[in-house]
Amino acid sequence: MSRYGIMLPISSNGHHSDIEILSSIDNDRIDSIWVRDLPIAEYRDKDEGSCLDPFLFLNELSSIFCNKFILGLAVINTSFRNPENTIREILSMLELKEKSKFIFGVGEGEKKEVFELLGIDYDNKKLLFEKWLKRYEAYYQNQVSGLSSIENKTYMKWLKDIKIPKLTVSTRNIDLLQKYKDIIERNIIWYSQPNTISEIKKGFPDIELNMFLRINLVSKDNTLKFDDKGGIIVVSPDKLRKLSEEYLTLGVDRLLLSLENQSASSSLLNRI
Repeated sequence: MSRYGIMLPISSNGHHSDIEILSSIDNDRIDSIWVRDLPIAEYRDKDEGSCLDPFLFLNELSSIFCNKFILGLAVINTSFRNPENTIREILSMLELKEKSKFIFGVGEGEKKEVFELLGIDYDNKKLLFEKWLKRYEAYYQNQVSGLSSIENKTYMKWLKDIKIPKLTVSTRNIDLLQKYKDIIERNIIWYSQPNTISEIKKGFPDIELNMFLRINLVSKDNTLKFDDKGGIIVVSPDKLRKLSEEYLTLGVDRLLLSLENQSASSSLLNRI
């Protein structure tokens, strides 16, 4: 059975409204809810989500849904978050919320406006991403009894009983996946053609593959059309189920759904 993750926000009425909707979901296919890492966002652009701090938001969601959903973050922007602080935040969540299951995704970031406002060179994001992965890899590979080292010069003490986890990344860069495959357990890609999906899955069969979709979920059955201008799939629950099963045969384990509706009801989500 294919799985869905729901990207927040769901509605335009704030996170309290989202929590009400999530509380009414009864659908085994929906196994996870996801927050975004965006320090700034245009209010009119719903895809940019909420500017709530993602780790504080996950903490709140964990208090409510620890036994109902996997809690995901997609994605931590490596261009403005260094690996040391990120590791501390991840390990803190794993320690303080040990009953919850988390997925922490990292990526280079896509919103050019964010880079400009933060004074970060957008053209350097790929280089910054690889440098970030290299440092994370060093900490991951060298952790022993809570002590990690980079080049035998810098020592940082992590929580003794909590190990640095493997990463979820967001990339279609085959070379990057090959270079860091030993520390990657999951890859999130944007909407892709079947040949791209097959190439990634064939090259990395042991890395779980998730795919991000922007959708407008409608109630009328047998609806499926692609809005080229907005990059949004207009789809009904019955067609989305069929689509997800087709992607599952290609190796996509989970679809991460960004709902472009002004408000999607729990009854509609229970049908997908």
